[in-house]
Amino acid sequence: MIALSTEYPAQIVQKRQKGYAIIFDIEEIDEGFQYKEVLAASMDAPVLESAVLRHYYSQDDELRIINDYLVNGSSDEWLEYQKTRTKAKLVSEGIISG
Repeated sequence: MIALSTEYPAQIVQKRQKGYAIIFDIEEIDEGFQYKEVLAASMDAPVLESAVLRHYYSQDDELRIINDYLVNGSSDEWLEYQKTRTKAKLVSEGIISG
């Protein structure tokens, strides 16, 4: 989800009823701040990475990209997916390390 705020989000991680709201990619815009927000069931690195990755790719899309790679080898879509996976890991590491 892309969200807007008139104030800079004070917390990267906010406890919610069903887990944690992970806030990342905060950008200042004319109206205030725009950021991406995803829900994660726990603060475990793999769970955080998966939550961020799901913001960009559904599970079906991810499986299709992986299967295409296995059959056809590298492609622009595969390289973009790998960049997104790296981004998800960096977001997760940043949240965990505080």
